[in-house]
Amino acid sequence: MANYIIKEMPEGMGNGKKGRIFPKMQVYTEFDYDKVVELVHVNSPAFSEATVRGVIDTLAVVMKSYLPLGHTMKIDKLGVFSLSLEFDDNETEAAGKQEAQNAEAKKKYHHVRVKGVNFKVDKSLVDDINSENTFERVSGNSS
Repeated sequence: MANYIIKEMPEGMGNGKKGRIFPKMQVYTEFDYDKVVELVHVNSPAFSEATVRGVIDTLAVVMKSYLPLGHTMKIDKLGVFSLSLEFDDNETEAAGKQEAQNAEAKKKYHHVRVKGVNFKVDKSLVDDINSENTFERVSGNSS
């Protein structure tokens, strides 16, 4: 059974009104790489831990190679990975003249970098989690 706590959203967040509440998962542990490899192996013992490591490491290499080329990666029953971009502000520095500032402002829009990797979960994963689990509130833990 999974546990959750009730949290209150701070003023100015969400709809801007204080008092909006929402459920938050009670997290007990973050599994590291070794634990994830072990759990995959335990759930599919036909694959050795070395094979699982090889597949996960290779997936990371493939993502690193193809996401920057404009591809997304869809893994059925898991979700879709894509890049999030932002302008690189490291190119702009305070200049004394208005003309230099305008030139720098135009230049910075030509420098883009990766901000992060987006992940959109596959709906079937969420449906499976909901059908196999019940959630219970942890008493006494709120806000």
